[in-house]
Amino acid sequence: QLEHHIDYVFAIAEDTSAMRTKNRDGMMNFVQNLRPGYKMPDARTIKKILDAITETQLKAQMALINAVKAATKGGPAFGLQFDLWTKRKVRDAFMSLRLTFVTEDATTKARSYHDMLLKFGHFPKLRHTGQAIAVWVLHALASVDLAPKDITLATPDGAASGLKALVTMGVCFDACVEHQFDRAISHATGEAGKNGGDNPGCHALIM
Repeated sequence: QLEHHIDYVFAIAEDTSAMRTKNRDGMMNFVQNLRPGYKMPDARTIKKILDAITETQLKAQMALINAVKAATKGGPAFGLQFDLWTKRKVRDAFMSLRLTFVTEDATTKARSYHDMLLKFGHFPKLRHTGQAIAVWVLHALASVDLAPKDITLATPDGAASGLKALVTMGVCFDACVEHQFDRAISHATGEAGKNGGDNPGCHALIM
């Protein structure tokens, strides 16, 4: 039964479905026809499974990070990317932080690229100041025993507050090309910016 519970948790996560999906008549009938007698897990069981998965993932992440730190003898070896966005209607903010790095097999010398989601969650501050962002990033790095000195280059979303956070932490950075391109188009078409500088030619080209 536990194996099916885990499969169910992965299914609702992959579809970004709510846990209450299991209470819908269509889902219940489908499951009972597929496996008669199976009782889908309750919220407490789902949370326990998610906690166990998170703990396993964290251990695997730490093993990789420590291996890279050992191979580079403590030198900077990690790329850092983050993005902060807001749900405008409720003014809730969310932030994601990713690590990128390369490992090398000691025997074959084959290299592998890793893109690791380090943290994703609610951003607690209403004002997205550089100081607030720096505190959030530093806390996330510290959770895997990393510090600004371990970062080779950061690629933020390009907002001034994010750049200020990196300056505060003393981390080298470069603007994200995709965000800059999106920002340029949004301003050119009048969909962003205080002046609303509409550009009919650019708008027609994009649309």
